[in-house]
Amino acid sequence: MLPFNNASASFQMASAGQETDTPTSAVMFWKQNDSTLYGRRHELIARHLARQPKIKKVLLVDAPISLQRLRLLKEESRPLTQSPWIYARSLERTFGQFDSEKLVFTNFIYDENTFAHGDRLSASQKLLECYFEFLDELFAREGIEAKQSDFWFYPINYRAPALIKHFTPRRVITDIVDDQRTWPGTPKAQVDEMSRNYAEVLAASDIVMCNCEPVRQRFSPLFSNIHLIENGEDPHPPQAAKPTHPLYKEMTAWGGQVIGYVGNLEAKMDMELLEKISRQLPDSLLVLIGSTHANQAVLKLLKLPNVRMPGVVPYEEVGAWVKAFDVGIVPHKRSAQTAHMHPLKTYVYLRHGIPVVHTDLENIGMPHKLMHCAQTHDEFVRKIKLCGQKKDALPGQSVGFTKNDNFLEKIVANLL
Repeated sequence: MLPFNNASASFQMASAGQETDTPTSAVMFWKQNDSTLYGRRHELIARHLARQPKIKKVLLVDAPISLQRLRLLKEESRPLTQSPWIYARSLERTFGQFDSEKLVFTNFIYDENTFAHGDRLSASQKLLECYFEFLDELFAREGIEAKQSDFWFYPINYRAPALIKHFTPRRVITDIVDDQRTWPGTPKAQVDEMSRNYAEVLAASDIVMCNCEPVRQRFSPLFSNIHLIENGEDPHPPQAAKPTHPLYKEMTAWGGQVIGYVGNLEAKMDMELLEKISRQLPDSLLVLIGSTHANQAVLKLLKLPNVRMPGVVPYEEVGAWVKAFDVGIVPHKRSAQTAHMHPLKTYVYLRHGIPVVHTDLENIGMPHKLMHCAQTHDEFVRKIKLCGQKKDALPGQSVGFTKNDNFLEKIVANLL
C-alpha cells in the first residue's frame, strides 16, 4: 500500500522512487449506467481531473450492459422512470456525444446470445475476456498505458478484482459512495456477496476515500486509513438551453410558493410528510423531480392537486429548475440507508441560493444559514412557510459553504 497520513488534509502519494510529476491517465469504472445524466460525485471528479494539466486523459467507463437490457429499457412501460434516459445516454456515450479532448465517456455493450452456450461459469469468463478486449482497444485508441494509469473504482464492482489483476494499473483508487448493503429489501445472500466484493476491492486498493463519516466507520476494519471527503459544490455545472417541458413553464408561472425536490423518488422518501406538505400548503406547488423506477408507490401523490412530477431532468437542465424553487426539500426518512449516504442535492440547492428544509437525518451535510432541520412533520411544514418567503442569495451565486466548498481540490491534492 502507498503511505497515507490521516492526520493531514492531503494524501501522501509519493513512494520511494515513484515519479509524481509524470503525466498520467485516470480510468474510472462507475458502478451504474447513468453517467452524464445526474451529475453524480464520480462525474464531478472526472471532469475536475480532466482539467488538471498533469492528467493526460480521463476515461469514464460505465458498467457493462447488454443489448437485451438496453432493449428492455427502451420499451419500459412504467411511468416516469429513468429507463428511456439510461437507454439513450448509453448509446450517446458509446458514440462519443459527451467527449472532450481529455475526457471520454463510454460503456461496454455486449450481446447476451454470444455467451449463451456452455455453463454459467464459462459464459462469465468469456464475457470477462471480451470486456478485457474492449478495454484493450479503448486504451490503444486513446493512447492509454494501463500500467502507468490510475484505476478508480466505485464498488459494488464485481469485476474490479479481475480488472486489477489483468491490467496491473499504477495505482488503485477506491471511492466508496454510500453503503449499498443498507438498501431496503436487499436479501442476505446479496448482502454477503456485496461484503465479499467490498473486502476484495479494498484489499487491492492503494488509496480509499468515502463520502461520509458513517461509511468511513463501517469500512475502516477493511482499510484502516480511509480518507473522508464529503460531497461539495460543482464549480462548473453544465447549463443547457431553457427547458421546454410544460411542467417547467407551469412552475415558472406559478403565483404561489414553489417547493422542489431533485433526486430519485425511492422508498427513502417520507410519503406521509409529502402528502402533509401538499394538503397543508394548498396554494403551493410541490415539484418532485426524479425517477420512479425504484418506488412506483410515489405516483399516488399525483392524485393531489398541487403535486407535479416531470420525471427525470438531466443534469444540464437541473439548474434552471432549481432556480425556480422557493424552497428545496430533503424529505427522507431516517434509516440505515440514509445514515450511510451524503446527499449531493443539498449542494445543488445551495449553489442557487435556495433555502433547504430537511428531516432530522444523521448525515445531511454542512451547517449553513440556508439549511433548516425539522424534527417533526409539522415543523417541516412551518419551516417551509418561513424560509420560502424570500431567497437569501441571488440565483446562480455560490453561497459560501463553511466546509466542502473545495472537495474536488481535496480529492486531487497531491494525487498528481
